[in-house]
Order: sequence, then C-alpha cells, then structure tokens
Amino acid sequence: MQYLSYALLICCVIGILLMIVSYFIFISHRKEYSAILESYLASKLEFPILYNIQSMTGFFGAYPVSRFFLGLKENKKILFITKESNAYSFFLQKPTLSIEWMKKLCFFWKTSVMLVLIPCITASIIHVLSLA
Repeated sequence: MQYLSYALLICCVIGILLMIVSYFIFISHRKEYSAILESYLASKLEFPILYNIQSMTGFFGAYPVSRFFLGLKENKKILFITKESNAYSFFLQKPTLSIEWMKKLCFFWKTSVMLVLIPCITASIIHVLSLA
C-alpha cells in the first residue's frame, strides 16, 4: 500500500509539473492566441457562447478554445456548430495564422489532468472499499 501511495503522489507531482509546462506554453504564445481570437471575433463567424465565455478566462479557458480552433482547422465536428457553418473556412481565409503550438498546449493540458485524476479516482475507490 505504501508503494501505491508513492506512485500516486509521483503521478500528481508530474501532473502538476505538466500543467506548469502548459502554462508556460500559453504565456509564450499569448499574443498569437489573442490575435487569433480577435481575428475570429472580428470576422463575425459563429462562436458558441460556451467557447466565448471560456475565451475570456485566459489560461484556464485556453484548452477548450484551442480545441475549438484545432477542430476548425482539421474540419472536425465541433459542439454547437453545424458542419455547414462558415466557421470552418476561417483558417482558409487566414492562412498565415499558426496554431501548431496549440497541439502542444492541448497535449500537456490533457496529460496533466489525467495524471492528477488517476490518484483522485484511485483514492476514492480505496476509500469506498475500506468502508465496506
């Protein structure tokens, strides 16, 4: 049980470190992020209210908004936008906008959240089993 505790602690620490890495990725590309957001909003394309709210929260909303823009760029289905929407042509109209860094941000963000959730879920399961 002691080894499990250490493994879960290490998992959490690595998750927190990866979240810090994703923060530095966001900070280093903050101007690009703002430029993409401003350009998208200025083009009067569909921007669902959920993503609009998250776009105003800075780093904490950067992951879902980045997924939104990556989905547009890759022509993937996006929640609250129809496949026929003009939003999918945004990156065709603005080919100079680079969002490759958003892939790194999303990878580190998802990985860090998973690494912090694993110990939380494991601890919850152990607690429930110990009550039985």
